[in-house]
Amino acid sequence: MRGIGVPSVLLDLIIDLHTAASARVCLAGRFSTSFRTTSGVRHGCVLAPALFCRAMDFIMEHVSHKVGIHVSHHSFTDIDYADVALLVAKEENFCTTLSAMDEEASKKIQNLGLRSTPAPVTVNGNTVDPVEEFTYLGSLQSSHSNSRPEYIRHIGLAGSAMKRLDCVWSRSNLSIPTKICIYSTCILPVLLYGSETWTLTQTDWKSLDSFHMRCQRRILHISWHDFVSNDGGPAASGG
Repeated sequence: MRGIGVPSVLLDLIIDLHTAASARVCLAGRFSTSFRTTSGVRHGCVLAPALFCRAMDFIMEHVSHKVGIHVSHHSFTDIDYADVALLVAKEENFCTTLSAMDEEASKKIQNLGLRSTPAPVTVNGNTVDPVEEFTYLGSLQSSHSNSRPEYIRHIGLAGSAMKRLDCVWSRSNLSIPTKICIYSTCILPVLLYGSETWTLTQTDWKSLDSFHMRCQRRILHISWHDFVSNDGGPAASGG
């Protein structure tokens, strides 16, 4: 922070805020004895996000020239928020990139696309294990060339959310528009979170639409043996 011109008086205040900081653990309404904290930021402090972001920016400023991939005319080096995912074009650059990150390096390595899983690498005596998928900010980053694992995962999450709200769907004193509003607010965001980045086939679209229709039939208490089609008319019977 001093390197970007933050005044010394503000730095001194931040240092004093964190010097000799202590904390207690609350369990079942009872507090533990106080203990000293020697790392991290103060819980709930409004400065915490800014301090964290500045620390990550400082790290990436020193390693960004060693990482990156090119897509069309754009260059991308990393994605970072609460975690950091480094983007590297060549497998042989894994070690040098993670060494540049040192102890702040990502704990996972993954190949995107159809390439094989990379071999484990060792950085400063620590083995970094390869993976085929990991969750980043609620979205599944998969080595597969399509979004099938991600949307199937979200169908499962949305299905669990529907199940937890069974007490709402079964209430007769709630109108259908109210239930649909709850569905649109509480279920659809779970189903479609991150969907703007998905690459879907026609089959994938049909799977999502099928789940969507099942949810609406569940809200309306229409079962398959009622022979009601999705457009509201009687379903055709087999010959």
